[in-house]
Amino acid sequence: MAIINKRAIWAVVLARGGSKTVPLKNLHKLGDLPLIEYCIRAVQSSKSVGRIIVSTDHPKIEAVATAFNVDVHRRSEELSGDHMSSEEVLRSILGEYNKDDEELPEITALIQPTSPFVRSGTIDTCIEKLLANLEATSVQSITPIAHHAHAINQRRLEDGKIHFVFPELRDGKTGKQSKEPHYALGNFIAVRTRSFLAGDSLFGENSIVGCIVDRYEALDVDTLDDFRQAEIYLKSGVLDVITGDQS
Repeated sequence: MAIINKRAIWAVVLARGGSKTVPLKNLHKLGDLPLIEYCIRAVQSSKSVGRIIVSTDHPKIEAVATAFNVDVHRRSEELSGDHMSSEEVLRSILGEYNKDDEELPEITALIQPTSPFVRSGTIDTCIEKLLANLEATSVQSITPIAHHAHAINQRRLEDGKIHFVFPELRDGKTGKQSKEPHYALGNFIAVRTRSFLAGDSLFGENSIVGCIVDRYEALDVDTLDDFRQAEIYLKSGVLDVITGDQS
């Protein structure tokens, strides 16, 4: 059984070297910095997280993490494959630390390098809400789904023809104001370590809302087009991505 330190909060940054869309994506430059630096700086600026662990299989990513004086978990080839989900990787990493008889944290935050605009304030707010709600197993930031991307408007192709994915939802609700609000992950999630290791999902029934964030904060940078969009955000002067403060 895991030994839990109820005063400890960790952030685990999942940063493998492989990428099918942009080669070595986590080190690809966004502005003047490699992508992974943004999330590391945001976590370091938070008031809640006491330990940051970068899990990687690539020496160049390890070098960046070491330069920021954060811990490095050297990921195995098995954990670096395309077939592995973030949830599987995170559970395996925590299991490795548990096998070494190391105390595990009360809360573990999952950090993705592809989320450069997650703010330190979002991290702290979400963790505070999870600590305050003892029945919750995880907490998420969420962002509103844009009108045109709402489930009511989603389409699929079949034999060259277009069909609505959820036609039953469209009855009398095609107008913008008539649609029930839908949300996507705002790119931050934290979990109670013990329940997670016991099999609870990151996105289980007892996952609560930490805060609702703007769409720019929820940008997931995966392709070169996403990098271009992120550059626009950087140049707009709307936010300070290093401290996580919005002006």
